[in-house]
Amino acid sequence: MSKHEADLRRRVSNGDSICDTMCWFLKAIDAQARLDGAPMPELDLSWFEREFLGNEANIKRYHEERLNRMTIWELINDLATEGPRHPERPRINMSGAADEDLINKTIDDHYGDSAVEELVSRANAKHVSLADYIRDVAIALRGGSRGGTGR
Repeated sequence: MSKHEADLRRRVSNGDSICDTMCWFLKAIDAQARLDGAPMPELDLSWFEREFLGNEANIKRYHEERLNRMTIWELINDLATEGPRHPERPRINMSGAADEDLINKTIDDHYGDSAVEELVSRANAKHVSLADYIRDVAIALRGGSRGGTGR
């Protein structure tokens, strides 16, 4: 039995949230990257721990609950770091598009990757996160004082 198995068994038997339990366990074994798909060296885990960590239903529930708990601003920043949905497609030059148009196109299957890339570029130029940049654009569109580029 590893040093974390007893706590893991207790949490599972108590019916604790899969997301909370998975977060605790991943932190305890320093393995968040593994669940996100990165290759890592083998971990010294018990059978029970391997089953918990490798169970597809647990992983699916963890990711769903984690997304449901995220704020819109966290989701936007994740959009900036997750990479293109269609890396095989060439990028479309969207440097002349208005911020509002780019924001609206982020969920478009054809323009989405290019729109996100341009928004990230603009946010980086201002040294702010994508969420802060989009927040500033929204405030400017409503007539507020903080400024996006308003292109």
